[in-house]
Amino acid sequence: MATSQQEATDAWRILLFGRNGTELLVFRTASGFRLPELRIPCQQRIAPNLNAEASRLWTLQVVSVFPFDVGTAGGPKYHLMEVLNSDDLARLAPDFLRISVLEET
Repeated sequence: MATSQQEATDAWRILLFGRNGTELLVFRTASGFRLPELRIPCQQRIAPNLNAEASRLWTLQVVSVFPFDVGTAGGPKYHLMEVLNSDDLARLAPDFLRISVLEET
C-alpha cells in the first residue's frame, strides 16, 4: 500500500560561472539581481543531483565545484558551479553578466 507523496527537496542557489569565472548567470528583477535556483532531493548526493538538474532544466553540461556556507543558520544553501562550454551560458541567458559589471554596481 504505497502512498503518493511528493519527494522532499532542498533548494540551492547557484553561482554558475563561465569563461574562467568572468561570467556569472544572474537574473535581473525589479528588486535587483537574483541567482538561479535548483531543487534536488533531500538527503542525496548534492553535486551529481545539481549537475543532473542543470542538464534537465537548462540543457547545460556543468561541473559542481563546491557548496559553501554564507553564515546564516537556516538560510539559503549556495553551490558554486561552472559551465563546461562557456558558449552555452550565452545560449541560456543572452544577457548574462560579466563579473566586471557586477563589481561596478
